[in-house]
Amino acid sequence: FQAALPIGLGLFWSSCCSWRTRGLVPQTFKLASRSSSNAQLTSDKTAGRSQLLLYVSYNGCPYNGAANHSSDWQVRSVSKALHHHLIQLMGPSRWINRLSISSRTDKDVHALMNTVSVRHSGPIDYSVALLRLMLNASLKQSGQSIRIHLIRPVPLSSGEFSLVTGVARREYVYRLAQLAEPGLTLMHPEAAWLGSSRWLVEPPLSLELLHQAAGVLNGEHDFSAFTNLNGLSRCYTPLRRLEICVDDSVSVDRLHACNSFTSDCFTGCVRFMAGALVATAKGTVTLDQLKDMLSNPPDYTGLKPYDAAPPHGLYLKCVCYANPKWDLNWPDIQADNATLNTDFCRQLLIRFRDKTCPMNIVELSREHEAYLATVAKETSSVETARDKSCSRV
Repeated sequence: FQAALPIGLGLFWSSCCSWRTRGLVPQTFKLASRSSSNAQLTSDKTAGRSQLLLYVSYNGCPYNGAANHSSDWQVRSVSKALHHHLIQLMGPSRWINRLSISSRTDKDVHALMNTVSVRHSGPIDYSVALLRLMLNASLKQSGQSIRIHLIRPVPLSSGEFSLVTGVARREYVYRLAQLAEPGLTLMHPEAAWLGSSRWLVEPPLSLELLHQAAGVLNGEHDFSAFTNLNGLSRCYTPLRRLEICVDDSVSVDRLHACNSFTSDCFTGCVRFMAGALVATAKGTVTLDQLKDMLSNPPDYTGLKPYDAAPPHGLYLKCVCYANPKWDLNWPDIQADNATLNTDFCRQLLIRFRDKTCPMNIVELSREHEAYLATVAKETSSVETARDKSCSRV
């Protein structure tokens, strides 16, 4: 945080605690690690099914959370939108058996990169790159604020991949804008130059106190004081290691960022920590109170001397897995885009958007493969003719 120049405050949490997953771990992974007979049982249960890993980003304001499974059709969520559009693309013969999100975000919380696991019946006999292209087109056409960056097939019956327990850390970014004068939030609560995806903080804001507060939180502590009572009851050992770094960022409106890297943290916990840092910088919370929160967390799990930061400034930046094989890399996206850089894909996309020829992803992939085979055959014949002409010369 900085008054004149925007800088970023990074919080790094290490995985020194254990959290209940509350049934989020698929049963197949549990069975596969017990015995050979159970592993055979697992393969029988997962026969004829496939699993996809989706790397998604979304604007959380239009949705009531990432994984809201309410039966009310008026309650929008990211999981509902993805499930609806995947069913349209998969066709009636491919049923979505399960759709799970690795990191659940609250209402108004955004995600720059979140991971979603999709299990469906039938093999993966289609192009996942083409599925991403058509899924993004379908989401955009219906006005959804969701984008798919990459889709990858993942093993279903082995312990090689786990959507939730395989996560090593989650990185959050909190954005806030420091206003030049007090009272501007009352005059212009939704100023166009500020937007609604950041927290508007009025002066005073002491940068020196902010850095001192960051130093207090640095290290291994019991951070359960920054959760509510429900969050504390779900934690076995709330000890975590926190490392804070400060780096410069580019902005035109005194934009500040709070980066939080955590093994498994509730978004509410990040909001409480951001609120505590800002409250300390504004003088409403003293450094001694902040130290007491770490020393006596049960005294602060209920009523807190500060407010949590609003949700619309919080972003889930990325999800990092213990096995870096499942992390999102830019070369993977480039290679995925290269397979779609054809005129025929553009024609398929135009047909798909116009809905003149409704087709599922398997039919679209077959047309795409036939087109690629024809192009490869024509290219091969041209090269063969060129070689023959060169040999005659």
